[in-house]
Amino acid sequence: MLTRDGFVQNLKTRLDALNSEINIIEKKAQTVKEESKTRLQRRITYFRQKCDAVLTKLQIIKNTDEDAWLNIMYGPEQQGPNMTLFSLQ
Repeated sequence: MLTRDGFVQNLKTRLDALNSEINIIEKKAQTVKEESKTRLQRRITYFRQKCDAVLTKLQIIKNTDEDAWLNIMYGPEQQGPNMTLFSLQ
């Protein structure tokens, strides 16, 4: 079972990757023509929105207790040692 701390670390890793992608796109946007720059700016906006969503989720998870963490991962009625996030589909 994925622990809250493991999940937080996973989110931080994803956030770092998104920020790296933003930096690459921003550098590219500085050297391209206006038409391409607009397209790259849309990608930057998209990635920034994803970063904001990850940061929001990260703050919520950091401030939860163990019961709330299990509710986030599995739902309030399906907390069990054999449950996984993917088995809830």
